[in-house]
Amino acid sequence: MRCFKLVKKRNYYLFLFILFIEFVSAEAFLDINSQDFLNGTFANTTYSNTSVSLNRSLTGTFTSRIHSLNNFFEANNINVNFQNSITDEILLLDISQDVWKSGDHGISYSMIHDDYNDDTSIPLFFTIHNNGFLYIVESDDDIWVSNNNGLDWAKINDNYDNNPSSNGNPLYIASDLNNSLYIIEKDEDIWRSDNNALNFSKVNWTDFNKNNGDVSGITTLNNRIYLADKNSDIWTTYNKGISWILVKKDYNGNEKNAIVSMTKDFNNSLYIVENDDDVFKSINYGVTWSKINDDFNGKSTALELLYKTNAILISFDNNNIYIIEKDEDIWRSNNSGINFIKINGTDFNKNNGDVVGLVPFLGSTNFKYQIAYAQNLNNWSQFIGPNNNPSLYFYNTSEYLNIHNIKYIRYKTFFESTSTDLSSHLFDVNISITPDYNLPIIYVYSPTNTTYNHTLISINFSASDYFQIDSLWFSDEQFNRSYSNPQLLNITEGDHRFIFYANDTSNNINQSIVYFSIEIPSIPYPSVVINSPTNSTYNYTQILLNISNLSSFDSIWWFNGSTNLTYSDPIIYNFTVNTNSIIAFVNNSFGLTNKTEVSFSINLTTYDLDAPNIILLSPITNYVDTDGFIIFNFNASDSSPISNCSLLINNIISETLNNIQSNQISTFSHNFSAGSHNWKIQCTDIYNNNRISNSNSIIIILANNFNGNTTNLSLVNISHITNFTIENTNYGKIVYQEFVNLENGANLNDNINISNLTIEVNSDILSMLNKSAIISLYNVNGSNITILMDNNICPINICTFIDYLNNIYRFSVDHFTSFSLNASFVVSNTQQNQTNQSSGSGSSGSGGSSGRGGRSNSNSADAITPNSTPSKSPPSSPEPNTPLNNEETPETSGESENQTNFEYANIIPTRFRFPLWAVISIIIFLMALTAYEVFIIKKRKLKKLKKQAHHQ
Repeated sequence: MRCFKLVKKRNYYLFLFILFIEFVSAEAFLDINSQDFLNGTFANTTYSNTSVSLNRSLTGTFTSRIHSLNNFFEANNINVNFQNSITDEILLLDISQDVWKSGDHGISYSMIHDDYNDDTSIPLFFTIHNNGFLYIVESDDDIWVSNNNGLDWAKINDNYDNNPSSNGNPLYIASDLNNSLYIIEKDEDIWRSDNNALNFSKVNWTDFNKNNGDVSGITTLNNRIYLADKNSDIWTTYNKGISWILVKKDYNGNEKNAIVSMTKDFNNSLYIVENDDDVFKSINYGVTWSKINDDFNGKSTALELLYKTNAILISFDNNNIYIIEKDEDIWRSNNSGINFIKINGTDFNKNNGDVVGLVPFLGSTNFKYQIAYAQNLNNWSQFIGPNNNPSLYFYNTSEYLNIHNIKYIRYKTFFESTSTDLSSHLFDVNISITPDYNLPIIYVYSPTNTTYNHTLISINFSASDYFQIDSLWFSDEQFNRSYSNPQLLNITEGDHRFIFYANDTSNNINQSIVYFSIEIPSIPYPSVVINSPTNSTYNYTQILLNISNLSSFDSIWWFNGSTNLTYSDPIIYNFTVNTNSIIAFVNNSFGLTNKTEVSFSINLTTYDLDAPNIILLSPITNYVDTDGFIIFNFNASDSSPISNCSLLINNIISETLNNIQSNQISTFSHNFSAGSHNWKIQCTDIYNNNRISNSNSIIIILANNFNGNTTNLSLVNISHITNFTIENTNYGKIVYQEFVNLENGANLNDNINISNLTIEVNSDILSMLNKSAIISLYNVNGSNITILMDNNICPINICTFIDYLNNIYRFSVDHFTSFSLNASFVVSNTQQNQTNQSSGSGSSGSGGSSGRGGRSNSNSADAITPNSTPSKSPPSSPEPNTPLNNEETPETSGESENQTNFEYANIIPTRFRFPLWAVISIIIFLMALTAYEVFIIKKRKLKKLKKQAHHQ
């Protein structure tokens, strides 16, 4: 409501309100101090100073307090300020079975396991596997393992040589980088395990150094085991302990000093400390050695030498070499053994005996977290990581959450460490949120801002929300009414103001107001009329029921004396004999009802024996149609209802209509093919009285493709058409010189082609049109014009030139096939046929068909040489059978007047010229063929004339 008031006052209030919304929408949940963190739940963790960390344990969790607003929100992202800790550590094993650890590069030590084996077996050596497990070999041949950096130990192998009755006298245990463990015995036998010490097998029993004495030093370099014996010889293996190679014999030049221990540094250099406190070094894998320190401490006897490289807290080129003395003093060199400094002289294990092994390792911690959320405190989600997956964890300091429609959220952190001295630290957590200040959106479907003419009003509205709708209700200015589904209210007349409310789960409330009025007009009752049956007597039981209303209505129904029946359209109903009474009812949308009644009787003692009367209205008999589509109109009347009428085409039923109205015009339609057809109508009344009308004939001549002066076939006697004309105003015209009979119909559209410089008649199908005619071709512009018949030069006895005026070329033919014009022939002046040359404007050409009614792509003028250049205006009409040009006929000395019509030199190109005797032979053959065709044509023409005379 406050928002609406601000808008009404000033526009700048709206601007300030928007700024306020933007400001308060950016919120966050914070854990930054002890008060925040101490409201959470700790498991093996504690809050100290400024952060949560492990409480002297390897694993632990911290679950935050529950963060919540009074309304719903979406969690956008979480920023976690944490630090993972990493340190270099040294583990020492003494002869009293105690395990010690130093986290400050050997300066101080703390016991992490007292008496790891709880018995009296003496540990001999200590190593670390590349899987991170620690292994100890004992004097009784037992193998112990720790998988948590020495905190807990378990016996993994009881008597590695499988001989409980005797000990194998092991000296050392070592690991390579290929997951194998090795045990070196006093008699120089070599045992190897490839399954993490579960089983060992002897791989060498040959006393590989040939009685040179016990092995007194061992280390791993470049994935190979290196050994040093008491005779100062250096050995290595290339096949995992099976055979051994002497790398260096008597490395110290026969000084006769005993080797105490051997190790390597990070640069793959080898170191040996001797019992006289000298230190030797090899930088080429044991091949050559040099003394780098003569008496590293000046007085003490060294027990063991190992190294430690801190790859995290110091640089990779800084090596630490550690020497543990028999009195447990610790010396360290940070310059590759050149100088050593005592860093611990306190006897750190309090006289527990000598150190038998030193192992360096990297202590580290891990930190991860998950999120849980809820809409109510009794229904929490699982703790989840990325993609809402409970099996995944967040590891980064900032993660995008995108969790919608929630009211509560908390996080759970997981701490892991390789050492109780190490822990990751959780400093502060910031969860960015967007509170729900969005008002619900209300959709009112009914009522609307209008005036109603009834009192029963539908109440129908809904709402949507960015998160979730909590409840809906509305007010009619008197009562607040809860709402869940659409409902009808009976509301009084007058003006009304309804308010519709929606509340979301964040308690944001919105409203929408609708004003409407109710005015009840004076409404007349609906009226209904029974058109059929009427108050009369029927001699049949199947009577038309026809009810109509005279006003707006909602529904109509009728009562047949026993049952109320729904009415929609007129129907034929089977009533009972004797007296019947029916009642028709009608109501409107205002609930007003009216009725009417009719009584009638049925007496079957008289019967209707008369069939329906049928009058054919159109088309009249002998109607000529040129497009094939005909509409048939007829009138059928009967004293009884007519059941149906059918259209018969050529005595076959084509279509049937039911419920024919008596004495009214009814209609059929039909598409016809070319030809002569007849049609009639057959009608049947309800007493099965049947009548077939007389027959009317129709003649279908498909000719609607033509226009212009084409003969109007509906105005002529189609059995004797004079001057029958077919025209395409774009291309040409045919005018027949003999009468034409089309009384059987014809398809002129598909069998006559009038196109550019071409006229074709398929006289095989249209034999009635194979007669003499005058052909006019339009838009002729050319010279050397030649008339072609079936794509050949038309003979003079068939084609006769008439005139050539206004670009219209006319000639007559004595029968019909395919005729066209061609302007590519050169004809000599001696030709005395219809070939006429003219200097018209432009040039023209055409195609034709070979044979009647067909078309061909062949060109009979291929051998004709093009001639003169055309002029712009057509010449005056020449006399028939004379050349169109006015050139004189060339002299023909030495030849008869009946010489060939074409000049040999002009007709035939040079490449096709033949000897004179061959040309004469061809000409004689062509003349004979022409004479035969003329004879056949005249014979056919005479036969047709006789037939026509016979018909007349």
